[in-house]
Amino acid sequence: MLTPDLKIVHTNKAMVEWYAEHLPLQGKTCFQIYRGLKQPCENCPAVRAIANQGLEMQTLPLLQEGRQTGDLEVYAFPMFDDEGNVTGVVEYIRDVTKRKIAERALADSERRLADIIEFLPDPTWVIETNGRVIAWNLAMERVSDIEKKNMIGKDDYAYAAPFYGQPRPMLIDLVLKRDKKWESMFLTLKDHNGVVTESESYHPLIMNIEIKTECTDIDWDKVSDFLNKDAMAKRGVTE
Repeated sequence: MLTPDLKIVHTNKAMVEWYAEHLPLQGKTCFQIYRGLKQPCENCPAVRAIANQGLEMQTLPLLQEGRQTGDLEVYAFPMFDDEGNVTGVVEYIRDVTKRKIAERALADSERRLADIIEFLPDPTWVIETNGRVIAWNLAMERVSDIEKKNMIGKDDYAYAAPFYGQPRPMLIDLVLKRDKKWESMFLTLKDHNGVVTESESYHPLIMNIEIKTECTDIDWDKVSDFLNKDAMAKRGVTE
């Protein structure tokens, strides 16, 4: 609990344990004790709560003994007297360290997976279940003569235009949803347990050649889990 000028009035046991080296906390400013600053934090949730007279939230580092040891979500809301004047601020803090570690690990795994796809020797693209293109690698740029910046984010079968001159379902779409009409357009079609995985077809805009296409339905959760385990194994070796 803080005064309107951000001085600490009351803290619970958890705050006392986190900032034991600064005891006593009462009477000192929150930015001095919690952040090691001489003035309020930039975009301070307590200052915003007073100004906006409502709930505010900010993600901040947990600093202990001058170094970051975790991540916090800081919620602040003002208290009022009978005349509607702000008399103080209550801050509620959640330790989100584990969640932030998981988010950073996932982001790192996604980056590494994107790098793997980018430099595959085979032309490769990836779509979400709604058909939106989220990856279009270098080999795909060369064979289609379309840069990824002009394809990423497109849907409605836009990725078929370089091959057929118009948007239409391709093998990658049959992985998501079987369609007898479009399946009949392929020279050959193979499936595994009811899921289409391989085909051969003519692509008239690419030298009118016959191309064999393979499509893989990737379990991204398993890929991320593998990359995380691989990173942990490497970390264990280097340490």
